[in-house]
Amino acid sequence: MFGLLRFFLALIVLWHHLGDNPGSPAYLSVWGFYMLSGFLMCLIMNEKYGFDTTGKIKYLKDRAFRIFPAYWLSIILSILLISFIPIDFINAYHVALKIPADILTWFKNIFIFGLRPGISTRLTPPAWALNIELIYYILIGFITSRSFKLTAIATGVFFVVCCYALFKSQSPYSNILCSGLPFMLGGCLYFGLRKIKYRNNNYVIANAIILLALILSFILIEFFDAIQFSIWLLIFQVVFAMFVAILFFTASEKFKRTDKILGDMSYYIYLLHWQIGLIITYCFGLSKGDYLVWVAMPVVILLSVALVLTFDPVILKIKKRLS
Repeated sequence: MFGLLRFFLALIVLWHHLGDNPGSPAYLSVWGFYMLSGFLMCLIMNEKYGFDTTGKIKYLKDRAFRIFPAYWLSIILSILLISFIPIDFINAYHVALKIPADILTWFKNIFIFGLRPGISTRLTPPAWALNIELIYYILIGFITSRSFKLTAIATGVFFVVCCYALFKSQSPYSNILCSGLPFMLGGCLYFGLRKIKYRNNNYVIANAIILLALILSFILIEFFDAIQFSIWLLIFQVVFAMFVAILFFTASEKFKRTDKILGDMSYYIYLLHWQIGLIITYCFGLSKGDYLVWVAMPVVILLSVALVLTFDPVILKIKKRLS
């Protein structure tokens, strides 16, 4: 139900990075991903896995198979590129894209936990956000998703943390504690919507409305630049919650497989766009900008759909054998 939305958000991140386009749409998209994750983790814990030991183990195993194989594929590609492309060229392209210099940094890059944004070494540059995702996967799966009360309390705590960051003139965007707010808001949204039985079967219209509203929201935010970005980030959580609610009520068997493929593609787009951009930049001499976006985007999309249709089934077979 959220596949096309996730696909669109991933493309916004690609546009932001490879186009060297400053602005808030990509930051809002990442927090949109966080809210979706909080919503879906609460949903699957309550409706699929349950909270006994068996359910928790299966939850962790499924999350690991979803996150790590594709991620490891992305860091292998990065290592190959670093081995063949001059290091000075790569440093100019992305300062964090380098071979880890010590065991601890290798550990962080292999297992994601501990990766941070900025100049820290990251074989897959946007993987710092996966570190935040994994932290809240555990917190939600083991604690807060048990009840609305726990999720609401956590929401209040993280809201206070965000307000404190704003008071200290700090951006909540990449802060691990502040990032808990969209995750918990997603959880609250799940508890609020799950008892409503309404369903809408018009997948195309629902997604068209959401994507148009998102684009208009991004445009409006750019116009109202007098309002501090951090304030927009918090306000947008309310707007995005409305989008999630609309798509939650949209269930169409006709587009179910397509929507899933688009959602699965979004993860590969997120993981691989920097590497594909590097290849194109090195081979064809393009610099970051709109031309690079328009050349790289179809390549990333085609590679992503190919991996969803070929690599993901292999990982699924391995998971089933291990089960």
